[in-house]
Amino acid sequence: MQSIRVFVALAIIISSVSPVVANASDSSPVVISELLTGMPANASQEFVELYNPTDQPVVVDGWVVEYKSATSVDTSSSWTRKATLAGVINGYGFYLIASSQLYPESDAEWGSTLAATGGHVRLKDTAGRVSDLVGYGVTANAAEGTPIPAPSSGKSLERLPGSLNPGAGNGVDTANNVLDFIVRDEPQPQSTDSPIEIFDPVVPVPDTSVPTDDPASPSPTASYPVLELTELFVNPAPPLSDDQDEFIEIYNPHGVPVNLHGYQLRTGSSFTNSYVIPPMQIQPFSYVAFRSEQTGINLTNSGGAARLLDPAGVVVSQTDSYGSAPEGQSWAKFSDGWRWTLEPTLGKANVSLGPVAAATKLKKTAGKKAAAKKAGKPKAAKVKAAKKPKAAKKKNSSPQVVQIAGARLQPTTWLIILLAILTIGYAIYEFRHDIRNLYLRLKSRLAAGKPGR
Repeated sequence: MQSIRVFVALAIIISSVSPVVANASDSSPVVISELLTGMPANASQEFVELYNPTDQPVVVDGWVVEYKSATSVDTSSSWTRKATLAGVINGYGFYLIASSQLYPESDAEWGSTLAATGGHVRLKDTAGRVSDLVGYGVTANAAEGTPIPAPSSGKSLERLPGSLNPGAGNGVDTANNVLDFIVRDEPQPQSTDSPIEIFDPVVPVPDTSVPTDDPASPSPTASYPVLELTELFVNPAPPLSDDQDEFIEIYNPHGVPVNLHGYQLRTGSSFTNSYVIPPMQIQPFSYVAFRSEQTGINLTNSGGAARLLDPAGVVVSQTDSYGSAPEGQSWAKFSDGWRWTLEPTLGKANVSLGPVAAATKLKKTAGKKAAAKKAGKPKAAKVKAAKKPKAAKKKNSSPQVVQIAGARLQPTTWLIILLAILTIGYAIYEFRHDIRNLYLRLKSRLAAGKPGR
């Protein structure tokens, strides 16, 4: 009995100080957190970074990292071993696989063979189980879900949220590479010597729910604020251009400002184009639009859509897919769904303006311009003021039309007309005798001239 107690105590002590393989009954939680395929000055300067998203250390003795080209058949022989691991990855810690000549902090040696245009990298444990796999480049045929587009030279692929939230680790894994990774402009290789993450996964949304005393009620789950995509300006009409004036609009339906840092826009038929929003705020119940000259991404003119991801990589909003984009119109969200409108409203509430409404609006605008032009000519206005009442009585036209037409004349215009009438009346009164004498002389001459005809 005493020996059994000693054995149990010893087992407890060993288990409390020794690292364990997390999820031993299944594949490991360790993921590929960052990937660099080369630098402009040295195409062989590559690395593969791993991350342990749990609070338990993971032993990686004998694990391997393998590579497969983008288009080769997915068989066991097509994967070639590029690194053999040893050691432990601490909870919320990193592990770097790279050339020790280029990265002295490297935890395992790496043979540089990553193709810049596309390929696959996977991590396998000692039991041969795949812990993680990343396919990059549009031709990658064995990616998890959809491959992430290949980065340009000198930029790395980083698992979310990563640099978007330095305290949240790199543990986002939806089993879809295009949703799990972003392009990082400045690679940041981290090893077992690097500080572990102080895990702070999300920024909580203020809880506005009514408190309850029910102990069985679940506590609110912290998450990023859900924002909405509201408008896409897909096909600008000249002189506007696709690479400058296309835009994607976001709306904040909350009563508090939201920091957009880390939210991500994705576009294209497969959502392969991405833009990470820099630090900025969107005010309560307000809109903000991102133009193509800022994002560097273009909206396809046929069969496209857009997504908005929060910094944790969760899709919080997605537009309906559109067909062929009419020139000069925007794809906008209304209470009854998404449809085209003839009036793009960058950074403002959408206006439902179809062809009929647009024609009416143009007609009214033209009428207003014509009325303003006529109002600027006193003579034309004077003639119309004398004749219009008679025509109105004869035709029995609606008094509302006359009222509306008159309402368009400015007060100063009426004053000018009145002064003109008074001036003419005064002139007639002042020279009435001369006018009468002139009239009599003309009459006499006409009478005297009749016999000669």
